[in-house]
Amino acid sequence: MTELTDIDGVLRDSFARIAEPGDPAGVADAIRSRLASGDIGTPAQSSGFGGGGLGPWLLGGAIVVIAALGGGALGASGLVGTPPAEQIQLTVLAVDATTDAYDCPSGSPVSTFTANERTLVVARTEDSAWLAVRDSYDYSRTVWLPASVVSIDAGQGELGAIAVGGCAEPVVVVNTPAPVIEPDDTTRPSLTSPSAKPDTITNVGYSGYCGADVSTVSVNAVDNVGVKSVTATWSDGSATLNRSGSVWSFIFSHAVPNDTVFEITLVAKDAAGNVSAPVTTKVTVTYCLI
Repeated sequence: MTELTDIDGVLRDSFARIAEPGDPAGVADAIRSRLASGDIGTPAQSSGFGGGGLGPWLLGGAIVVIAALGGGALGASGLVGTPPAEQIQLTVLAVDATTDAYDCPSGSPVSTFTANERTLVVARTEDSAWLAVRDSYDYSRTVWLPASVVSIDAGQGELGAIAVGGCAEPVVVVNTPAPVIEPDDTTRPSLTSPSAKPDTITNVGYSGYCGADVSTVSVNAVDNVGVKSVTATWSDGSATLNRSGSVWSFIFSHAVPNDTVFEITLVAKDAAGNVSAPVTTKVTVTYCLI
């Protein structure tokens, strides 16, 4: 009984020290000292502490007492207690078996969370539609979840207390090439090999009686930059030629009351407005008598 009384005295002295400013570790020191003396803690059958019924104080009980008394200091260090104010513990509520996590709000999936998996919120978008959380596969990485798939644990605070953050936008460097300044184009296009095949036709509409009534007029056109157009003119008409490679051509036909020779003049023009020297070819149109 004397031994138990001594233990009660030690505990009473230790609890008294707690009330003394600057000595929150008194209880732990007292219990360590008692254990060092070889006392592993004998079950107490009666109170001995103010008649209040302290109960058994085994080694495990001593550890619990230390944790209970030291909890304030541990909590302040962040090792035990409520997460920091800028972090809220939450539960992920997956619609299906898993929920995708993204590299950025509305970005690309980079990780997953299983239903009811827990993590920490570290940031939010300004509208709180997306939450940045610790990746469950790599705690050093932050991923994003739509707020619609998570549920904040009770008592953890409001989302409005979370710092607003975002995803770093990639820096896109656009290399704009310097404009190419072409020297003034003063070179004229050139035309070669003008021809009309056949060079003699009958009045248009009489091919069934007097032979061909159309002729293909063509010419080769080249330029140092590019030929823009080739045109043809004759005594009572004109036409724009169509291009096929370097060959430009059109279909000529006519109706005349007498045999007539038409001299067709061809001219090319480039984009700079340079005009070629004209070249000519001839088509004879015969008056077909039925």
